[in-house]
Order: sequence, then structure tokens, then C-alpha cells
Amino acid sequence: MTPIERVRARFAAAEVLGVSQHADTGEIRTAWQRAARSLHPDRSGGDGNRFVKARAAFECLAGDQDDAEDIRSENRIKRATLRRPTLARREMMMDPEDYLNCVEILENNPERTDADHVPVDIVQSGRSLVFRVSAPLVDGVNRVALPTSVLQPHLRSRPTILKFRSRKGGAGEIHVPDVLLEQRFPGTRSVKIEFSGA
Repeated sequence: MTPIERVRARFAAAEVLGVSQHADTGEIRTAWQRAARSLHPDRSGGDGNRFVKARAAFECLAGDQDDAEDIRSENRIKRATLRRPTLARREMMMDPEDYLNCVEILENNPERTDADHVPVDIVQSGRSLVFRVSAPLVDGVNRVALPTSVLQPHLRSRPTILKFRSRKGGAGEIHVPDVLLEQRFPGTRSVKIEFSGA
């Protein structure tokens, strides 16, 4: 159907239902229901031919309205910005068994270091982990024993020791390099170690 034929059909359909050419969906539906009640062939005084014409008029006008509504909703969807869901932040105390394993691995692997650390709690946000240590960083060589199975608790693996040099003491944070993430913390996106200042 060409655009001109479509306009003519819409004009004729509006005349059949007795609505204006710019009627909204509610007005079109109401006019159709009124015509259907009075013209239905099963009712006394009903006219089957006029009923069929009224139904065709309703479908013509309602179809145009549906097309317009589809276009409007598509535009609304295009304008809407997609947002990623926020991940729940989960704070948990270090598992006592993991804590003891971390202390044990540091004791069983003595090295000359300025300080050994074990985290006291863990913050998980999605696949990102933050290990919180209650002691400050020490100027010099620090070692931290970390559990590696936080995201996969069904796999009980040995803790790992990270050794690094700090140029200043006090509060601070260390980001574990991506190379070590793949090797020692399977399934994690990022691992950070926070040291308190006190």
C-alpha cells in the first residue's frame, strides 16, 4: 500500500467508526466496541456487512496506532542507557582455618624480611578481592600470606606468599599484578591488599 492509499484508507476507516483522523488508541477502541455492540449480526437489528466494515476500519486504525507505538517504544529503548547491575559488596572475616594456614606457611618458610602479615578480613565485590591487614606496612621487605581459594571455597588450596619491598611504612595498599592473579588466584579479576596505619 502506497502512502497516499494508506492516508485514504485511514480517512475512510475514521469515517466508518465516527472518529477524527487523529484519534488516539483509546478513542478508536471505544468507537469499535460501540459499533461492535450495535452492529453484531447475532444481535437483533445487527448488520453483518456494516459489522465487517467496522472491524476492518478498527484493524486499519489500530494497526497504524500499534505501528506508531512500536516506533515510539523502539526510540525509548534506543535512548535508554544500559547500566550494569551493581554488585553486592560482601565483607567477611577470615576463615579461622585459612588464617591458621597462612600463619603456618609463614612460619614454615622463614626468610629475612622486615615484616610478615596475615589478613584479618576480606571484602569481595564480584570477582574483585580486597584483603585487609590490621598492621601497617613496614619500610623494607614485607611478606603477606593470602588464601587463594576465596572465590572457590570448595577447592581447599594452600595459601600463597607474596613478597614485596615498600619504600615507606604506614597505611597503604598493594595491587597484585595480573600475572600473579592468573597463577595464584584463579577466577579473580583483581586482588588488592590494604594495610591500616595503626
